[in-house]
Amino acid sequence: MYKIDASKCTACGACVSGCYTNAIVEANGKYTITEDCVDCGVCQDSCAADCISA
Repeated sequence: MYKIDASKCTACGACVSGCYTNAIVEANGKYTITEDCVDCGVCQDSCAADCISA
């Protein structure tokens, strides 16, 4: 499952728009990836801050 490094996340939302399983949720201005993640990698490819890793 992919993870978001909250210290690097700019909360731009690019990862959310790319996630077709709706596995990325926002809370308190930061994004997290839930267990609904299917490891497709679209979020990582769309992240300009390079804060998403497998």
